[in-house]
Amino acid sequence: MQITIAITVLYHQYREWRREKNKNADDTIEKSIDGTKQIKRKQEALTTEVHFQFENADDTKQIEDDMKQIEDDTKQIEDDTKQNYGMKT
Repeated sequence: MQITIAITVLYHQYREWRREKNKNADDTIEKSIDGTKQIKRKQEALTTEVHFQFENADDTKQIEDDMKQIEDDTKQIEDDTKQNYGMKT
């Protein structure tokens, strides 16, 4: 009978220990999931920032190309105007 009681007490202690261990494991898993979510958010933020930087660089290049095209068109108009006035006189 003493052996049974000793085993029963140990079993209950083991069960409590298991519950505590599982509770701690759940907390650890939750912390791990939260940490993973935070890492994912930071990666998404960095990806978004990099995307906007490239987008701005593309926009800047497009503006520069458009300005160059306007300059070329203006020069062509000036040349055509000079040529037309030269032909009339």
